[in-house]
Amino acid sequence: MVLVAINGNTLRLDPNGNMDEDIPTHDIMMYTVSEVKKCRDYRANALKDIKPDENVKQHVVDKVMDDLKKLHNKTEQIRKPLLEKFK
Repeated sequence: MVLVAINGNTLRLDPNGNMDEDIPTHDIMMYTVSEVKKCRDYRANALKDIKPDENVKQHVVDKVMDDLKKLHNKTEQIRKPLLEKFK
């Protein structure tokens, strides 16, 4: 498995909530892919700190979301200075 982070947004939401009226805009898009991981190993590692009363699936999903957030934040540190030059 790999985790994929997408930083940036070229389509701003229409203030009235109409998807067909969303507003195209310029932005810097960065796609970041993690190293390849074996799902079995990733899951086993994620479950090392599970509490007895926790839901197993939710715990693993929370780990995935945490790792995605870290990947996104790392990439955002690179993207933000580029975006300032882009303006």
